[in-house]
Amino acid sequence: MQAVRREAPDVQMQLMSPKGPEGYWRANQLDSAQPDRRFDLLLDAYSGKRLYFSGWSEQTAFGKATAIGIPFHRGEFGWWNQALLFVFGVGVLFSIVSGWVMYFKRRKQGLSGFPAVMKGAWKSVPWTAWLGGAFMLVAMPLLAMSAAVVVLMEGVIALKRPSAT
Repeated sequence: MQAVRREAPDVQMQLMSPKGPEGYWRANQLDSAQPDRRFDLLLDAYSGKRLYFSGWSEQTAFGKATAIGIPFHRGEFGWWNQALLFVFGVGVLFSIVSGWVMYFKRRKQGLSGFPAVMKGAWKSVPWTAWLGGAFMLVAMPLLAMSAAVVVLMEGVIALKRPSAT
């Protein structure tokens, strides 16, 4: 532990023992609320000599952004962080609810509120867009499921829509 404290900052850490006679001691930070003190340290099991050290200055820009972004997203930087996330969440909920309220107030009674698709609109879409859309549906199954729900809803709405003739 003394060898680890000589090499590593004074933070809450995890110390893992060697897994065999050829192993090494490993230490790393546990407190994600202090990302600028993040480190990984490997020490020789017998001499305590430093084999590897990676601290904040050795991190890439993406690694630093991730080390700060994840605890920020979780609200681990204190009350101000949690208050900011709360305000953001309330703003998102307000946008969703007010959008639905505006939709139901503006639509004409008995109609879906969706614009009718013009004749020949589906035929004017280039084949590359269809191919890209098919790729997205295969690559992201959740998108495919939600697209299926939208298509079913559109079909039900189209059947209930009064004809223009």
